[in-house]
Amino acid sequence: MKRTIVILAFGLILGIFISQFIPPATASITVVESRISSLESQIINLRFKLNQLESQLRQVSQSIPDSNRPSQHHVPSPTYTYSRVDPEHPMFKRLATLVIELKERVNRLEEEVLPKE
Repeated sequence: MKRTIVILAFGLILGIFISQFIPPATASITVVESRISSLESQIINLRFKLNQLESQLRQVSQSIPDSNRPSQHHVPSPTYTYSRVDPEHPMFKRLATLVIELKERVNRLEEEVLPKE
């Protein structure tokens, strides 16, 4: 009887000790969610800055007299700009790379979390 209690106590202590070195799955999911939120806020900030630049460009183009304006100059509307993205632009390529890396990380985390559940 005493031996069983000692073995159970030892197993409990060993389990607690080992669990301290294994990070909980919810912590890694929280980290991923916070990174996604950070990316979303950065995208919103970039859109805001893009709108500001488009607004400034419209103001500048309106202030130029008609004789000095190039005849083929066209200022796209914000909806046109968002619907058409140049896939060769370096920032687009970097964003695509980040999205792919993030998707791979999420897939790896899901593979780790699903067996534990």
